[in-house]
Amino acid sequence: MRIIVFKLIFIVLFSFSGVVQSKDSDVIKYRQNLMKSLQYHAGALGSIMRKKVEFTDNFAYHADAIEAISRSAQNAFKPKVIGGTSSPDIWTNWEDFNQKFFNLANSASEVAKIARAEGVDKASKQVSSLFVCKSCHDIYRIEK
Repeated sequence: MRIIVFKLIFIVLFSFSGVVQSKDSDVIKYRQNLMKSLQYHAGALGSIMRKKVEFTDNFAYHADAIEAISRSAQNAFKPKVIGGTSSPDIWTNWEDFNQKFFNLANSASEVAKIARAEGVDKASKQVSSLFVCKSCHDIYRIEK
């Protein structure tokens, strides 16, 4: 009977170690998807501003998406799951890292409000506050 209990305990412990690994990789993939989404929405704003496309009605939606993704990223990076291109400095300097996403989210919200109230041309003057990826990547991203 003891042997069966020990085997069951071993199986349970061993199976959880695989789940933890899988969970870490899922967290990393989730974060990467968020960062790609930021890139794509910033690119869409750029295309609208350069008049490559005529979807000015979508300008505020892209700014809204950047706000939502930035707030999601604040939560996604809370767990200290190191991997991908995330530097361990993220968790060493958590307040600074988190503040960067907070500022980005607030700036995106403001750009969306301006776009809705005053139009894309007026909002475009504020959009540079959203193209701040390098300020974070220089510190918190590891090139692979």
